[in-house]
Amino acid sequence: MKKHLRIKFKEAVFSILPIITIVLLLNFTITPIPKFSLILFLISSATLVLGITFFTLGVDISLMPMGEYIGSDLVKSRKLSFIIITTFIIGIFIAVAEPDLKILASQINGLSDSTIILSVSIGVGIALRKTALD
Repeated sequence: MKKHLRIKFKEAVFSILPIITIVLLLNFTITPIPKFSLILFLISSATLVLGITFFTLGVDISLMPMGEYIGSDLVKSRKLSFIIITTFIIGIFIAVAEPDLKILASQINGLSDSTIILSVSIGVGIALRKTALD
């Protein structure tokens, strides 16, 4: 468990480190920010690394095995139509639940948010369905 936590911590550090580096580089070369803001940024960065570490560890421990179990049982059914319909429905639900899609839909004028969300969700469902066939 400690080894897995260490691996996730390294992944989080390496994903956040470029942003921290850029902000510090800009701070010391071009536009200095107040010391308090810099300290707050560094504390926030450390907290972000810890949050990402625990989140990805939790996903790996709980959600990934559940998804693998469901996926393997789905394939074991050997019913192609059931697999296609299930992946299509899962794709729609995943896309509808995505918060970024709701933000995108609110920024597009001329169409209702629900039309955009439903269109994208159906597209994701079709893409997953096609992936299930390959």
